[in-house]
Amino acid sequence: MDSLQLAHFVASAILAHPAGTVRPMLPSLRAATESLPGALAGPLTETMSYLDKAEGEPPCCLHLTCYAAAGQARFDRLSELSGLRVTDHLAVILECSAAGYTREAVNLLVAHREALDLLWGTLNDLGSHYAHTVEAVQESLSGGGLVHEAPAPRLARFERPDHRVPGLGSVLAGVLRGR
Repeated sequence: MDSLQLAHFVASAILAHPAGTVRPMLPSLRAATESLPGALAGPLTETMSYLDKAEGEPPCCLHLTCYAAAGQARFDRLSELSGLRVTDHLAVILECSAAGYTREAVNLLVAHREALDLLWGTLNDLGSHYAHTVEAVQESLSGGGLVHEAPAPRLARFERPDHRVPGLGSVLAGVLRGR
């Protein structure tokens, strides 16, 4: 497993599970990050430090298509290649990368870079420590050293979507009106 795959594995584990579930995995995940470059390890370690005592899960939707319209074709293509059911959930795409379908997964993330950036912005605006993990994913795309396909066309709409998050009652995550 190379550094990119390892970083995506750690990020997938952090984003896929509630804090209480991932907590027993933290020692192993920390050990894995020791071999990563600082730009990748730092943000992941920041989130893991938070998870030592936190409960819950990311406070907003991690499905990239919540932040940008996207065709299902690219997700279906990765599903066919990997034999896995690939959805638009960020943790699933990262898991595919870690499992060896790195080029295809990274191409998919690059094609949805603006959605990934909006997700980071949402988490950051909400003060969520999970923004650090998304930051590591963003960094991995800028230094992955892979040949990428052409990105998807630029988004016509840049505002964050309205979507309710289970467990937050009437709080709308992803929408910060008045900015």
